Amino acid sequence: MGSIDSSVPSEAFKGAMKNMQTTYRIFQDALSAGYDLKLCIACAIAGEYNVEEVRAQISDHIASHPCVLFTWEQSPSCQKAIKYLDVAGADYKIVYLDKPWSEGNKMRAELAKTVGKSSVPIIFIDGDYVGGYDSGVGKDSPGLVDMAFQGTLRSKLEIAGAL
Repeated sequence: MGSIDSSVPSEAFKGAMKNMQTTYRIFQDALSAGYDLKLCIACAIAGEYNVEEVRAQISDHIASHPCVLFTWEQSPSCQKAIKYLDVAGADYKIVYLDKPWSEGNKMRAELAKTVGKSSVPIIFIDGDYVGGYDSGVGKDSPGLVDMAFQGTLRSKLEIAGAL
């Protein structure tokens, strides 16, 4: 019976090393582009992909409905956003970024580059980014909760045709 020469890396090991090197390069490229740590990690997890193709998919989703939520099914914030849109009587479309992860991770990375925030949900009303459930990135995208308290959520949904 022969023995295995452990001094020669296996093909599986070489493949794993190449994947790790690619992931590290993507992370470093994102860091060099000035992205925050969470977005750098999102980019690394997404791996290599056709940026224009993914951006086109995102644009198609956003244009397909007056209110679009990019979510993870098990995320508490995503579940709350859905619940409160239901309470408001809103008509919305859900794009699950975890079905399958391999596709959703690409969209999450590109969405984060676009809106400046990688956490979910990422919500668009009438084509405009409005934030997540309870936060956003600015005055025009504070999130659903702040919009509700400011009295702007219902009117934005009505204007978009989502109520």
